[in-house]
Amino acid sequence: MKTPEKAKASIAAAYTSRPGIAQPLKVAPPEPPKDEGLELSEVYEKPLGWFKLNPANDTFRPLKGEAYWRDLERDIAEAGKVLTPALAMPDGLLLEGESRLIVSQKLGLARMPVQIVLSPMSPAEQEKRLLLGNLSRFEVDEDTRILLYAKIWPGYFAAPVGATVAPENSPSAIAVQTGRSKRTVIDGKHLVQEATAKAEGEGRAPTVEDVREARKSRNEARREKPSAAPENQVIVRVRLVVERLEKESLERDCESLQYAADLVKEALR
Repeated sequence: MKTPEKAKASIAAAYTSRPGIAQPLKVAPPEPPKDEGLELSEVYEKPLGWFKLNPANDTFRPLKGEAYWRDLERDIAEAGKVLTPALAMPDGLLLEGESRLIVSQKLGLARMPVQIVLSPMSPAEQEKRLLLGNLSRFEVDEDTRILLYAKIWPGYFAAPVGATVAPENSPSAIAVQTGRSKRTVIDGKHLVQEATAKAEGEGRAPTVEDVREARKSRNEARREKPSAAPENQVIVRVRLVVERLEKESLERDCESLQYAADLVKEALR
């Protein structure tokens, strides 16, 4: 949704009129975010105390090793300032730039450049923006990644298998945004739902360990050795039908076909 020009002007005026807030910097803006239509302010320099750490970053903080912090601190120290603007909501909540803020505080800097999101964004949209941005920067194990996908796209991962979902929540759309295959997305949904059922039965939220256990159980079932007896022609034909179902489920983006194929494969074991 576009922000009216008058409203954007009012927002900009409010920032520049507040005590201690510098005028817009005449520097090139950072690369536009992935979200289409996201409107940003000019680049401002804000006091470090204005920024707020985002709880959604909890997953990624442990992934930043010593070399990451050392290199970032060296780059900022050599420049004497942060060169790449952070991205924040109007209340200071960071969507990008937490590490730059922490290093700036360590180095005793007073301000940090930032662009402010002018487009309306719900808390869920803000979290999605942050999670997708970090998932593209850090190495995250597949089970953690799948659980984060479930937070970003609850409209798909929490929907019953075979249920109709909005186009933006389809396996195809999620595969495009994540760079994963549709097969991976569909399998991930099944793992998350198995993990969620187990966790809810114990009165808690699902964890990465729950997803890991669900994956382990599936892998163990697939490794079971088939009977040494030769398969009869009916079983052979059923397996061919399963292969066709799996192929068509990906081509037609039809999750219910894949679900049917999975049920048949389980019955054949």
